[in-house]
Amino acid sequence: MALCPGDRVYHPNKKDWGIGKVLSVTPERINVFFVMAGNKQLSPTFVRLEIVDAETAKHPLLDNLTATSQHSESNFLSLPEAIQKFLTAFPGGFEGKRFHSEERDYKVAAHQLCCQLLDEPELKRLIADGKHSEVCERARRVEAKTNLLASFEKIKFNDALKHPQNQTLFATALADILYGSEDEECRFLKFAQALEQMGISKWPLATFFGYIRFPEQKIFIKPEVTQKAAALCCWEINYLTEPNWRTYNSVLGLFEFIRCELISANMPPRDMIDVQSFIWCSAQY
Repeated sequence: MALCPGDRVYHPNKKDWGIGKVLSVTPERINVFFVMAGNKQLSPTFVRLEIVDAETAKHPLLDNLTATSQHSESNFLSLPEAIQKFLTAFPGGFEGKRFHSEERDYKVAAHQLCCQLLDEPELKRLIADGKHSEVCERARRVEAKTNLLASFEKIKFNDALKHPQNQTLFATALADILYGSEDEECRFLKFAQALEQMGISKWPLATFFGYIRFPEQKIFIKPEVTQKAAALCCWEINYLTEPNWRTYNSVLGLFEFIRCELISANMPPRDMIDVQSFIWCSAQY
């Protein structure tokens, strides 16, 4: 059977490469992206690839490949390689002392403070009493517990919250994105719009408070390292500079994929704090 672009295949002699997606076919070359090996150029004369049935063919990475994946053989980082990089930097993995001291403990402390100062009843009470400046001050205290924002982002954030109109805007938008009743996409877009009106609409601020308050399910996006990690995985994140739902949802898909893969590799992360740190460290190191 002739192969066509989009077919899912196995290499009969390289089962450790995992399932692959045919990207292009010529008489001289078959270009295939394998989930454990990246892009491979194969000769149809010497290799007879096995087509996979539709049910077995499902794979999140192959469903979200970047358009440039066919040129990414040298840059692709497989999960075993990423795990090895991570464990080299952090012996003991997610349970190691160095990981806790450098990557996890301060984020957990910020989460605990956020739960204390900005839980739903308390936040709604403050807003109902018109204490928007108090909400902003509490948000500052939570953010100051971490180093997730760059120094210039911290300065702009603190400066923006000095203005009364911004205090009201931010406090109500924060309550909405954390505890609002609309679907997550609507709340995210409203929060991004509020930050835009305040002149501080950047990915780290747009994702920080959701991530710190709900680390079991929300993600934090640092643009440069997130783009680098996505490129190493060949995962399409549809990146745009301004915060938007399509990019956020695409990055969330990448985080969820890596979380599931780490579980399968017997290295289960506790939450997105661990996943974010794994992605960060893999890309950085």
